Amino acid sequence: WEKGQPLCSFLDSAMRHLQDFLEGDRAEDHLAAAAWNVFSVIHTQEMINRGILPGSLDDLPDFKNQGGS
Repeated sequence: WEKGQPLCSFLDSAMRHLQDFLEGDRAEDHLAAAAWNVFSVIHTQEMINRGILPGSLDDLPDFKNQGGS
């Protein structure tokens, strides 16, 4: 993960863990896994901003620059 992973991969995993928790699955610590994935997004964004990781890892949609009313 420290070598870089697309941000959406972390967020997809976080969402799956939250959904598993909400569905009552307690086979693993889904809340901790979701939190870890969210913190990984924060860390990866920071490393991208510092130029340590490539900007191509930021695969989040850019709604702000899509135009519209």
